[in-house]
Amino acid sequence: ILGAGEDLKVSFNENIFFNTAVSKIEIKGQTNQLPIDHSVSLYFEGNTNTAEINSPRITSGDFTIEFWMNNSTPQATTASIISQNEGLRVGLENGEMYFTLGNLTAQGAIATDNLFHHYTLTHTNSTGEISIYQDDVEIGGITGNGNLPFTNNSSLVIGGNTFIGNMHDLRLWNKTISLEDAYAKMFDKLIGNEANLIGYWPLDEGRGSIAKDLARFKHAIVNASWDIKPKSTSYNFADGHYLE
Repeated sequence: ILGAGEDLKVSFNENIFFNTAVSKIEIKGQTNQLPIDHSVSLYFEGNTNTAEINSPRITSGDFTIEFWMNNSTPQATTASIISQNEGLRVGLENGEMYFTLGNLTAQGAIATDNLFHHYTLTHTNSTGEISIYQDDVEIGGITGNGNLPFTNNSSLVIGGNTFIGNMHDLRLWNKTISLEDAYAKMFDKLIGNEANLIGYWPLDEGRGSIAKDLARFKHAIVNASWDIKPKSTSYNFADGHYLE
């Protein structure tokens, strides 16, 4: 990771024979924290569509989940977005999102405009407070006792039920995130080594059965469809077929 004005040096462990006529060496980089877009995401629809994260090491203390979601679940439906056996749960019920952590549940109404929205579900250990943010608005919250116990290493399962929708850029933190910080940074791409980041799945591979965790390499096993936009149409030309 380079800062402004820093130099990059490349060395090879063997002699390189370079011919200016035919040889070419390229070094490519990517600017940190490029803006998030929604061109690639995971699409969930039905019991068989899941993404599973094994041994996530969820521990009690300050804690936050973030993700982008485009929800298509019918309002009258109860659906689980993220679930953990005897652990945390994020779901939908009658047009509202709920977040259960330990013995506390916060909930609030979410948008129904068929667009992507950023969700932050955060817990403050000292006060026992749980909050749900949608973009720049707090839509739900509850306060219990401090030092809420919820340590759990069971798998996190995304989808796998009546949830219908798209998700990308899933993040887990062992810190509390304020509404102001969530909104200010919701379009930022992360590197994976940020302080207090304990899981980061961009969900932007676009193919395959693995979604990489850039924070702790706890890659998710994908059994859902990749949704890539803009969509296009392909044609198989054979036996004299053609387009005019």
